[in-house]
Amino acid sequence: MNALMTRGQREHDETLNNFAVHGYLKGAKWKVTYSGTEDRSTVFIAAVEKGWIWYFPLGRDLMTVGAVTNTRHFKDRLKDVDLESFFWAMLRSCPEVAGFVEEAELRDDILPKGQPVAACKDCVVVGT
Repeated sequence: MNALMTRGQREHDETLNNFAVHGYLKGAKWKVTYSGTEDRSTVFIAAVEKGWIWYFPLGRDLMTVGAVTNTRHFKDRLKDVDLESFFWAMLRSCPEVAGFVEEAELRDDILPKGQPVAACKDCVVVGT
């Protein structure tokens, strides 16, 4: 994710302590519509027990969704489940988001190598 958004050199900042698991959904419901249309971008952020979730549209049937959690929680949970299962569990743990993704499917044509989800650790960009 950071590589797509930056052109500068990335350096890990050891003081940051979060992981994000993210993907792109089709068939997800919108959180908010304006005047009955879905033409305007809406951003929704929700707190969950072990972090927070972002949920916002990039297009008419393309939603970017991610869950951010503490590195320790991320590593502990991945001992028992794969990355995609972790992603869905985080989304379903949030009542404000769970209903919007019930019929959604992960896209596998956006992230590198056909991955349905990806994870990244906090980074700081230096230079341009």
